[in-house]
Amino acid sequence: MGPLKRHTDAVLCAAFSPDGRQIASGSRDKTILVWGAATGQVVAGPFEGHTNSLYSVCFSPDGKQIVSGSYDKTVRVWDARTGDLLVGPLTGHTDWVLAVNFSGDGNQIVSGSEDQTLRIWDAKSGTLIHGPLQGHESEVEFAAFSPDGKRIISASSSGDVCVWDARMGALVSGPSKRHADGILAVVFTPSDAWHCVVSPDGKWITTGKKVGNSWKAVEVWDSKTGQVAGTFSGHTDIVCTVTFSPDSKRILTTSYDKTIRVRNIDF
Repeated sequence: MGPLKRHTDAVLCAAFSPDGRQIASGSRDKTILVWGAATGQVVAGPFEGHTNSLYSVCFSPDGKQIVSGSYDKTVRVWDARTGDLLVGPLTGHTDWVLAVNFSGDGNQIVSGSEDQTLRIWDAKSGTLIHGPLQGHESEVEFAAFSPDGKRIISASSSGDVCVWDARMGALVSGPSKRHADGILAVVFTPSDAWHCVVSPDGKWITTGKKVGNSWKAVEVWDSKTGQVAGTFSGHTDIVCTVTFSPDSKRILTTSYDKTIRVRNIDF
């Protein structure tokens, strides 16, 4: 399918709905579109209101809302079906909002910004719960809640990772800087992701590791301590996806080297 063409400028972000039936996209044209994942047709939008480029979009766990972060320094929550603005604009960040994500119960939102801070918001009222959370050495590119909603992991363009207590707004571990370059993604999910996945039990975090000039290996981190527990290598080309088994005891990786590998976690 594709290319899907309706935006009038660069598309900077996209996300699947929880049921996989829709895709939300955000663009430099300042709008959000919702597409049918099976048809490629626009089913809602454009959502208009942001005054600068969209950099991050995410569906709520029930698929009924979309949260967006923009270069206009605001966070907004939209009705995914009608495009009505439900909450916001949420203001407070002093620079571009680069990351937004819902908690698993849909009650909270975390945002990360070029201003090197995170903020935690009430998703219904827009009230600021915690923040600004400070600890990163450069702009916060990604942030996400753990499956149980108790922790937040965030990463910056300079390669440092932080873990936060979502209830207290306190730094639990980090900044842990093991990457020599910026972090490409941080996602708390047992499904596919680019370079970073957390196990279903929340214990392990995997990130890509450079071997030479390519991301050919996977590092496994202890989510409580922020320390590297082990490294899986063997692929001869870039690792595309990382997925945990439902019991969190195995890791499956796919690669540009045309192979699939399954490893046991026995640290």
